[in-house]
Amino acid sequence: MSTSNEFNPAPIRAIQPLPGKRLFVEFFNGSTATLDYTSRLHTTKYADLADEAIFNSAKTNGDCVLWGNYVQITARELIEMLLYTRTYQGGINK
Repeated sequence: MSTSNEFNPAPIRAIQPLPGKRLFVEFFNGSTATLDYTSRLHTTKYADLADEAIFNSAKTNGDCVLWGNYVQITARELIEMLLYTRTYQGGINK
């Protein structure tokens, strides 16, 4: 289990759901990114996020992003999504 402290900070500092099924993420090192989930809503994992209320309920515990009991995404998964978006879709922020 990952624990956060001054020597091992939580990877995710803050998140903010944005209009258009986008999620703003600030990482512990100050880097920020905006992820667009619209292209993922057809998948089994992310289908519940099509509901506006569920998407806007996003919270973080520092180690992952949680949408109630519906979806959980680790910091590692967020970074993988960013790398995929940057490599295959032409950019991180749309």
